[in-house]
Amino acid sequence: MEKARQHTDRPTLKKHSAAIQLHNTLTLLQRKTWNVLLWHAYHALPTQEIHAMPFPQLMQLVGYDSKDEAYLKEATVAMMHCIVEWNMLGKDGAHVWGAAVLLASVEIDQGVCSYGFAPHLRPKLYNPDMFARLDLDLQKQFKSKYALALWELCTDYLGGKREAGETPWIALADFRQLMG
Repeated sequence: MEKARQHTDRPTLKKHSAAIQLHNTLTLLQRKTWNVLLWHAYHALPTQEIHAMPFPQLMQLVGYDSKDEAYLKEATVAMMHCIVEWNMLGKDGAHVWGAAVLLASVEIDQGVCSYGFAPHLRPKLYNPDMFARLDLDLQKQFKSKYALALWELCTDYLGGKREAGETPWIALADFRQLMG
């Protein structure tokens, strides 16, 4: 009972494997920010195109304690240039391939960050067949984009109720793309 309560008190993101297994051109701040934006919008993904959260709350959840808000704004804009390809490692065994921008739009007005995800990506993000559960409080502790990407990849293969998992054999060229 205590373990279950601790799990629900912490912000936990159910992140689609496609959003984990992507070409890692993201910085550490961008990956953390995107995870928080997705976590915040998760339950409204099927019904809302635009989501909003207070900018200070975004900064707090990301673990961004700098006063340089412009840098965080630049990080969100850069996510609109990042392409997500799903089924990159063929984890689902299907032959369906797709691609979309990581973040379709963003706007900050009077301390509120509003943002949207691409139409093809929204249903995949909301109802993923394959996903990892990521602890956003733990995410704040990472200091390297490579460590965060590797943690997400390993967590993606942990899966379900298992306490242990194993990643598949990954070709070196694919691993380099995943790690950036």
